[in-house]
Amino acid sequence: MVPGLLMFVLAAAAPDTATGAVAETAAMAAARANRAAMKAPPVFKSGPEAEFPEGAREAGEFGKAIVSGIVGADGRMTEASIALSTRSARLDAAALAAAQASLFDPARDAAGTAIAVPVRMPFEFSNAKGPGKGGGVLRYRCDQVVRDYDWWYATWPADAHDDFYLMTLGFSMIAKSRTAKGELDPSAMGKVNRDFDERWRAAVETCRKTPERLFIDVLKPEGELLRHLGGG
Repeated sequence: MVPGLLMFVLAAAAPDTATGAVAETAAMAAARANRAAMKAPPVFKSGPEAEFPEGAREAGEFGKAIVSGIVGADGRMTEASIALSTRSARLDAAALAAAQASLFDPARDAAGTAIAVPVRMPFEFSNAKGPGKGGGVLRYRCDQVVRDYDWWYATWPADAHDDFYLMTLGFSMIAKSRTAKGELDPSAMGKVNRDFDERWRAAVETCRKTPERLFIDVLKPEGELLRHLGGG
């Protein structure tokens, strides 16, 4: 999977804190002030994919980065910086490079004049997701799963979970918490939540012993649900 730009949103009003307190530049202050006059937001036109560095993939590094900056009246991004880090220097660098090379239709005021505004661009690097039928979930092998979650567990606190984990948990809670009438049972959802993390970690350990298998064949019963939703 070659990850790329997922979406394009206006930056929050507060300065970024990913790398500690940084004094706001005059250009950023002016861009924030322009938001009050904005009638049409900037629109992404073109730019390169944020390439997944092979060294990062082999090391199991993955996650989501958010790049903040200013889209100027010329449609180019300036003052790009990491607002949310993947905790991988290689992935953050790939996200920054893609953002800085992107071109936008600039924001415009009521008179149609192009104005500079602050923006945030999210990028996701994931082996469990991808383009094409079913995305990466139908091809997510156990050997990559082990690399990914060895890195994740060593890098993030125990209560931090990635998007693929949370997506699968959400599907599981909905599927297992429906009553015979099709209604959701909140008490059952709590039980699924408590049980899920233990089964997820057990599936990763099973993958360690059987690296050639697919993760959807190891994680039960959620794997079959993921296969169905992926069109497999």
